[in-house]
Amino acid sequence: METQGFLEPLDDKEAPGAKAIAAFWRELEISHVQLDHPAVGLLLMELIETHEKAAFACFELSDHPVLNWFGSRNRLDEFDFFRKVLVHPAISEVLPGLSIPKRIKELDVGWGTSFTLDGTLAQILVNGGSQYAFSGT
Repeated sequence: METQGFLEPLDDKEAPGAKAIAAFWRELEISHVQLDHPAVGLLLMELIETHEKAAFACFELSDHPVLNWFGSRNRLDEFDFFRKVLVHPAISEVLPGLSIPKRIKELDVGWGTSFTLDGTLAQILVNGGSQYAFSGT
């Protein structure tokens, strides 16, 4: 399978099979990317006020034709991408305070849009966490 751009599906290709998917999980490399931006720091400080274990990290995944095939078609859930990538050692090493389990049995993932991300983050801040509520105006 040749490597393709993540946002460019090749319609003449069939879905990767079980062997290719297994190879992807063996070959996957995840790198932590330092992202120091004042806005991220400010948001994280506010989140920590109501969500004690709030954290932020940015990661880069190695290019792979399996990831490209499923990702370019918004079909990542078809090979358990989110459930499996979240338990990858590179993620738990960078975010040890989250106590990510070694296996996630079920994961409810929904799609969102960057157009409403600011509203979603504001709602999380206002609703508060399990121990503290928003005290601002």
